[in-house]
Amino acid sequence: MTLPVSSLSIAQIRQLSAESIRSWTTDDVATLSTGQLGAFSSSQIAALETEDIGVLSTRVSAISRSAIIGLSLAQIGVLDKFAIESLTTGQIGALTAGQIGALTSDQAEALTANQIKMLSATQLSALGADDIQAFSTADIAAISYKSVQGLSPAA
Repeated sequence: MTLPVSSLSIAQIRQLSAESIRSWTTDDVATLSTGQLGAFSSSQIAALETEDIGVLSTRVSAISRSAIIGLSLAQIGVLDKFAIESLTTGQIGALTAGQIGALTSDQAEALTANQIKMLSATQLSALGADDIQAFSTADIAAISYKSVQGLSPAA
């Protein structure tokens, strides 16, 4: 008999192979608690199907800072507005330039001023002109002087 995913302990989650995680259905992933999600490693996050990430919505904020880098560009693409808004500033700071560059204009627009404040010059450089144009005046004001200073004229 196989245990339901929702009944796995944090210790059990940490021991799961990517292969085991890939065998889960989207319905299985939908039952994960925030505590369970917080136990995932970056390779375990990468093992989730793209549509699995979509069902997590705001629970993506439970993914650890070190595991968030496991999100593929396709997985980033399915995060809805609420998921983007729920990301912690630590998670935003941990995202790679490639992950930030994969944001759509709608996703970039969903970033909060506090999240934007955490973007490094490298991350800001990864955003497209349409992404920056989606920022509100308050969002632009939130960009740190240090991040702007680090931008090259070609950025």
